Amino acid sequence: MRIVVLTTFKEGYGSGTGRVAYDMAYALSKEHEVAFIRPADKTGILEKKGKLTVFGVKSKGRNHITLAFWTPKNKKAVLEFIDNFKPDVIHSNEPINLDTILMKYAHEKGIPFFYTGHILPSKGVAFFFPAKTKIFERIIYYLIFKPYIKEYLKFCDGVVALNEFSKNDHKKFTSEEKLFIIPNGKDLDKYKKAKIPSIKEDKIKLLYVGHIIPRKNQEYLIEAMKYLPENFELILVGNTLNSIYFNKVKKRIKELNLEKRVVFAGEVPHEEIVKYFEQAHIFVSAALLEVQSLVILESLATGTPVVGLSNETVDELIIDNYNGYRLEKDADPKEFAKRVLSIANLNEDSYKLLCDNCRETAKRFDWREVLKKTTEMYKTVKEQKTQPEKVPFGLNVLYGLNVALVVSFGFFYSIFEKIITFILRLKMLI
Repeated sequence: MRIVVLTTFKEGYGSGTGRVAYDMAYALSKEHEVAFIRPADKTGILEKKGKLTVFGVKSKGRNHITLAFWTPKNKKAVLEFIDNFKPDVIHSNEPINLDTILMKYAHEKGIPFFYTGHILPSKGVAFFFPAKTKIFERIIYYLIFKPYIKEYLKFCDGVVALNEFSKNDHKKFTSEEKLFIIPNGKDLDKYKKAKIPSIKEDKIKLLYVGHIIPRKNQEYLIEAMKYLPENFELILVGNTLNSIYFNKVKKRIKELNLEKRVVFAGEVPHEEIVKYFEQAHIFVSAALLEVQSLVILESLATGTPVVGLSNETVDELIIDNYNGYRLEKDADPKEFAKRVLSIANLNEDSYKLLCDNCRETAKRFDWREVLKKTTEMYKTVKEQKTQPEKVPFGLNVLYGLNVALVVSFGFFYSIFEKIITFILRLKMLI
């Protein structure tokens, strides 16, 4: 099968959503011909390795905010590349930019178009505005996001929901017949080789991996630390996307005299994350919203028990006293700390059993299992796909909006940054 995989994120950015697209492309290329199209500093083929061809599209922006620049030259180069590749299917990972533009191409050519829902549509705005819903957030959701995502999903031939939570949410926006439950995949071989530390070490290390932002709720973990003994250390891996929130967290650390017990490791290359899991005794998460957190999957795969507040991932994967503990969203930090202590106080055999259970939980996320389901989905939909069709008005509107967004992005980028910064500052004051 010949598969095109799309992402709007440069390599190393986009958090779990960005990483999944790269992992998916490389995993699929072990058995299929894959063209992976992603933002880059130039347009053209960037790499050819085995059955994988990586094609870059010159993009505007930097770091986590990039959009493929849709000039006539870029457009011609991309479409010529895809024409020559002759894909059987196209698989999108984000509902904007290049992914939407190539949706129109797929429709014109009669090629099945798939999308993986890495966010919950009903909470799409909350991924960016994670505090209590304010009036302007409702306006953004009802006037912009909701009608946009419904129109986008209308023109997808297959929609991947990562779990039951995601499927039930997507059902509010598209027909159930389009939905396939397929989880994120992981290369478990690299994680199952990780060493498990002794729970009787002098220093007990807690780990969290994720951007320093309100949705990840690191401030809660700081509050829990004040109820833990002096030999407990919290390591926070992740870059700072919100300097205001980061400063707020640092201020609280200072107020609680935890400077020596909380370590900010900063951004760490993904291939080195496993080293942090090998050192950690417990993975702790207070994230408010996670459809299917890759770092929790990685934690389980390395055999690191999880203590987390209720969210879509924790509710799906964490079983009390089997592979960790799940607490309600409104649980007191003191109760969270008690659960951490209950694991730290286990004897070696009981702790090892907990770690083994973590790895057992992760088995169903092995890429080999995930790819079977993915290719079965492709074949099922492809058999039902008929001839190319005339592009409907709604799809032309989506196409036009995204082209306009891309063309204006370079000009308005600095203004856009200032607006986002202002909104974040405002939310810290509310």
